[in-house]
Amino acid sequence: MARGDMSPSYIGDKSYTELMEPVDYTERDLEAVKALKSFEDERSEQFWIDEAKTRAFLRKEASRGHWGIWEHPSIGLAIENMSVVTERQVTRHRHLSFDIQSMRYVDFSGEKPYATPASLTDPEHKTRGEGLIWYDMQSETPIEEQDPDVESMENAHHVYEKALKNSSKAYNAMRDLGVPKEDARYALPLGTQVNVGMSGNARSFLHVLNLRSRGDAQWEIQDLSDEIVAELEEWIPYTCEWWDEKGPVQISP
Repeated sequence: MARGDMSPSYIGDKSYTELMEPVDYTERDLEAVKALKSFEDERSEQFWIDEAKTRAFLRKEASRGHWGIWEHPSIGLAIENMSVVTERQVTRHRHLSFDIQSMRYVDFSGEKPYATPASLTDPEHKTRGEGLIWYDMQSETPIEEQDPDVESMENAHHVYEKALKNSSKAYNAMRDLGVPKEDARYALPLGTQVNVGMSGNARSFLHVLNLRSRGDAQWEIQDLSDEIVAELEEWIPYTCEWWDEKGPVQISP
C-alpha cells in the first residue's frame, strides 16, 4: 500500500516485485537483509532483491520522516506481570488498544507477584528527579569517590516488602470474611502486577518507544520498551535496524 501514493495506476493487481521495480538498492542492502533474515529453505535471487529494495525503501521513508506507511501493519502483544504503576503510564498512549486483567473479577488472594522498584535493589540506580539515589548529591566529595548508602537501601527495601505483605494479608482477610473482590481490591498496592494485552500499528509503537526508551523514563517502562523492541525486531526487522542506528526519533508532532 505504501507504493499506492506514488503510482499513476491501480496497484491492487500488481505483484510485489512489480511494485518494487522502480526502487533502487545497493549491495549493502542485499548484504543486510541476508544478515537479518534466515530461512531453512532456499530463497530465490528475486526474493532477496525484493527484500533489499524493501529495506532501501523503508530507510529512505524513515529518513524523510514519512511515517504514514507504518500505520498499516498492526501487532498485538501479551505482557505478563506489569505493575499497576506502569499499566497507568502505558495506557496514556491512547492510540494503542488495551485489555487489562481485571482486579474486580480476578481473585488476587494468596501470594501474588508484585513489582519491586529498582531503587530498592540497585545501589547505582538513577532517576530523572533525584539523580543517584543512594549517593550524597549535595556532598563536596565527588560521586566517584563515594560509596553508596547500601544500608539505607536495604532498610527501605524491608519497609516496602513489609507494606506489600500487609496489603496482601488485608486483601486475603477481607476475602475470607466475604468482602467481594471489587471492594477488597482497594487494599491492593500500585505494585500489584497484572497481565496486559496491547495492540496497535507500527507507527504507534515507534511513538511509544520514542518516549519510553529514553533515559528519563521510569525503569519499568524502559524495561518494557526493551522487551517490545525485541518483539518488533522479528516483526519489522528493517525498521528496527534503522531505529537502532538513528532512534529514538520524534514520530508525532
